[in-house]
Amino acid sequence: MKKIFFCLFFCGPFLIYGQKADSVIKAAILQMESGKYNQALELLSQAEKSDPSNMAPVYEMGMAYYLRLDYLKALPYFQKAVNGNYRNTSPEAYAMLGNTLDLKGDSSGAMKVYQDGRRRFPKSGRLWVEEGHLFTQRNHYEQALCRYEQAIKTEPTLASAYRGAATIWALTEERFNVLMMGEIFMNLELAGERNENMSEMLYMTIQSAIKFTDSSAEVVLTKNMEASIEKVKLVLPFAASYEVGFMIGVTPILLNRPKAKSKSKLSLKEIFTLYRAANLQWFERKNNKRYPNAILDQQNELAEKNLLEAYVYWLFRKGQPEEYQLWLQKNGSNFKQFEEWMQKHKLELNNRNTYTTGFICKDQKN
Repeated sequence: MKKIFFCLFFCGPFLIYGQKADSVIKAAILQMESGKYNQALELLSQAEKSDPSNMAPVYEMGMAYYLRLDYLKALPYFQKAVNGNYRNTSPEAYAMLGNTLDLKGDSSGAMKVYQDGRRRFPKSGRLWVEEGHLFTQRNHYEQALCRYEQAIKTEPTLASAYRGAATIWALTEERFNVLMMGEIFMNLELAGERNENMSEMLYMTIQSAIKFTDSSAEVVLTKNMEASIEKVKLVLPFAASYEVGFMIGVTPILLNRPKAKSKSKLSLKEIFTLYRAANLQWFERKNNKRYPNAILDQQNELAEKNLLEAYVYWLFRKGQPEEYQLWLQKNGSNFKQFEEWMQKHKLELNNRNTYTTGFICKDQKN
């Protein structure tokens, strides 16, 4: 009985203190969002005193200084968040410590922190992403790309990994990789500035992939056309198999394009024609059995719901904003159905149905 009383006496106040600290932390974050950093720091100091085993107040104090661009003062708080004896140390603490070190010019120290964090949190994709960002900022694209790919394998629903990979693939002629990675990113991050920027990148990518002349069109989504033989059957790689559908979709576009417009930019209506044709041939040829892919499955389902057109217009809206707005005015009801469908049907990704290119760096370390 004494042991039970002892636990109730000490565990009860501990829970109350923890709950109080959480509410104070939330209030402090609201102050930070309003730019009131001094007030936030005062609240976080109170929260730390009331719940000393909680990493959150220390981490958020680091964030307050980080957002003020005072990295020198932020650093010890992130170091404490990583090294302290807290019940809830997280990968985010390692990420922010590494980022702060990098901003102070200690890139090797940042790299070590990310790697230490991965050893402690092997299921964290974010630490791979942060390391990828470090290489990207220094134009070491191969090293960055394999980090982003590893992040996807580690945590398939991590939006920033796809964004980072798409941005690097956009520097190459492997346009299918850009389209696929960018589309996944937009599905995981449905709104915001990053979504809008990706929409513009996707449009630029597809525009560069298709070159029209007065009588023909060249489609280049990938340079990787290396086929393999399986059971006396020629098998194309994923991207090349998909490219066939784009070639089929180009034919009706050419027929509907007057010669005077042969050099004009792709319209959203034409991109929809391409995507519809590519998706139809993908499933008719049963490529979905060989290459399981959540995005192409979703496109197929949207087509069955008569929502694929709205989806394609949304994906590429920033490339042709005037056409997009005109389409919205005429198809508002259909677009509303599409928005509701997207909110209810989140893209479910795993290691089997997501998209990776298999890019691996020689210098990659676990």
